[in-house]
Amino acid sequence: MTSDHARKKAIRARMDASGEPYSVAARKFDAGPAADAQSVVADVAARVSSTLASPRAQIMFRTDWAYSLGTEYRLNPVERLAASAARAVGRLTPSRTYLGSVRERVTRAIVHPQGEGFIEPAAGRFQLVYGGAHAIMQLDGERYDGPAGVPLQDRHRRRPPEPEEPLGLMEKLRDVTDARQTGREAVRGTPCRVIAVTAGPAEFTVWIDDEHVRRIQTWSGASSPRAGSLSLMKTLELWDFGARDVSVDWTRLPGFRAAGHETAPGR
Repeated sequence: MTSDHARKKAIRARMDASGEPYSVAARKFDAGPAADAQSVVADVAARVSSTLASPRAQIMFRTDWAYSLGTEYRLNPVERLAASAARAVGRLTPSRTYLGSVRERVTRAIVHPQGEGFIEPAAGRFQLVYGGAHAIMQLDGERYDGPAGVPLQDRHRRRPPEPEEPLGLMEKLRDVTDARQTGREAVRGTPCRVIAVTAGPAEFTVWIDDEHVRRIQTWSGASSPRAGSLSLMKTLELWDFGARDVSVDWTRLPGFRAAGHETAPGR
């Protein structure tokens, strides 16, 4: 869908909802951030409801940790010893390129874990695979995790569903109380409006098209002069709503090769 076609479709949807003539609806749509908060809240609420009623979509869920030491921080004796050992290993190892590659993969898996999979909002379930090896699933109000591709068993049940995993994030947006448009940006080729949202005590940035929520982002953090700063960003992306040509197995922890998929979703 081209950007112009998506704009016209969104304007007509606004006309149907408000009864405004095309010229008025177009002017308010193009006003973006100047649009009144109540109208933007209604737009977000409508997209959230539509997304939660969707039978299926593909998803990506990413967590990004960032940490920096404070200016007043001093290494303790154990930390100084560990740092010295790390430097010594670096000097003695013949293949720094190899170590750098290993370090990059480990850092990406621990500090920036990213999973891909499927969500079925109307049924209240999702599944994600991380690096083709580890999987998580929410099903029938329970959360499971374990090796990718293994049959689902009680021993994989870990804890209640997390409030800031895919379904939890979507559910939080039901309580949107304030919203303002901050720009426009495409998500996986789909033109979207970027909205700053307040829902209860939480704040989000959401990307919406003319029908669905396409991306949700949350951020939290803390800092002090001695300890430094620690921040956490979570990003959920949704695309390919419907995904009817893909058979999803809910009897095992997701492992897309094990389920007959040669590559991860969206690749």
